[in-house]
Amino acid sequence: MQYDTTLTRDELRRTVTAIEPRWGLREAEPTPSEAGHHALYRVGLDTPEGTVECYLKATPEGKDATLGLEARILTILNDRMALPVPEVHGLVERGDGLPTPAVLLDALPGQAISRTEPSALTASQHRRVARDVGRHLATLHAVDAVDSFGFLQSDGPTLGGERPSGDPEELSVRDPATDWRALLREWADAELDGLDDGRFSELVPAMERTLHERIDGLRGPFDPALARIDQSLENLLVDDSRVTGLIDWEFTMATTPAYDAVHVAASLAGGPFVFAPSVVDRREPVFEGLLDGYGERAAEHVEQIRANRECYELLCAVRAMANLADWYGMLGLTDETDGAAAALRREVGD
Repeated sequence: MQYDTTLTRDELRRTVTAIEPRWGLREAEPTPSEAGHHALYRVGLDTPEGTVECYLKATPEGKDATLGLEARILTILNDRMALPVPEVHGLVERGDGLPTPAVLLDALPGQAISRTEPSALTASQHRRVARDVGRHLATLHAVDAVDSFGFLQSDGPTLGGERPSGDPEELSVRDPATDWRALLREWADAELDGLDDGRFSELVPAMERTLHERIDGLRGPFDPALARIDQSLENLLVDDSRVTGLIDWEFTMATTPAYDAVHVAASLAGGPFVFAPSVVDRREPVFEGLLDGYGERAAEHVEQIRANRECYELLCAVRAMANLADWYGMLGLTDETDGAAAALRREVGD
């Protein structure tokens, strides 16, 4: 779904004032994302200490209110872990005529790269980025914030411009699950059901058998952890092939570390767009680079990640099949949909 992500200068000014009453709006530049659904502006602000650069991220009309969760996650990570995530100045979840929820974030150095253009990096640069991401991912998985699996929700008080507390108790799992294999079967079956009437329908019975077999054969233990999931190149900032920022945390979940590591490696290599004929395929070096970095901080998980990789990658492929037309259309790759479908058929047939 497409949203109107434009804000007036008055909306920007009043939202900033709700968060930092002593700060004034000097300039604002929209920074639209091909895959983003929020209003996002880089803003120059006058403060008593001088001019600062920030990002104002706000919710367009009709969009689910996910920014309260993202702001609370960022505050927890800033307060508890050495991760390159933006500082949260404040969160507005209520306000007449304001595009709420809205959050004001520090601007971090570095540049984002389109998720469909991994070739903007050389192969060696891409692997170095993956290694950095692996280190940060292991740090994320060490955060003690969840005790079950599933999608997260915010339990904190409704804020009118204040900074979230940074207390993990303000996060909880919606419809929490404790049986990891059972939850995976539920997710897998839901994705497969979406393929019954489409171009991949004849593959469903075999994929269902294989997925259930691989889920049954997963290596434990299965401990819940905060999971990044969507770590595309577009969701990080890079300077001289080093990661300087991890941005866009609204899709954070509670899964196992191995599940998250495989999904992060896949998204970092291009996610579902790696199957497009025009997108370079670097899944292997990215996966190995990520594990190199992950192993520096949590070597005990590396073999489990390798052992469970095939299962989780097949689930990624099924999810790509179920959303192929929508995702490719959203990023202007409609002409490559047939080529990607053929590549996905080869992928699940190997």
